[in-house]
Amino acid sequence: MAAGTVEDRRRADARATCHPARVQRDRRRLAGLPAPDADQTPDDVGPPLARLLKTLEPAPACLLDLHFDFAAWNQPFDRFWHPGARPARRCNLMWLHFAEGTATADVIGRQGRGRHLLGQFHEVAA
Repeated sequence: MAAGTVEDRRRADARATCHPARVQRDRRRLAGLPAPDADQTPDDVGPPLARLLKTLEPAPACLLDLHFDFAAWNQPFDRFWHPGARPARRCNLMWLHFAEGTATADVIGRQGRGRHLLGQFHEVAA
């Protein structure tokens, strides 16, 4: 492996905690793969990802699409957030976190998580 390629990977990995979307794009570029289009997001997460959500129980867990819409979730997540009961345009992590009157108002560390979430959203939107 060429030194430049290793250094590129290290830079990409160093950004992982702050900019996961950018890191994924960088890794795909380094692997010679095209960046995914928003239209490539599957409507159904499939059995492997559904099993992954199940194995994470009893912790609440969900999968998001490129627009931060909830794609799938496990039962503990459903008991707490009820994403399936929300209108389609409000079945979104951004709406759930920032809308007034949602359950996130009582979450400890909400402001810090909100800043991080906004950073991720801006990165994906860029």
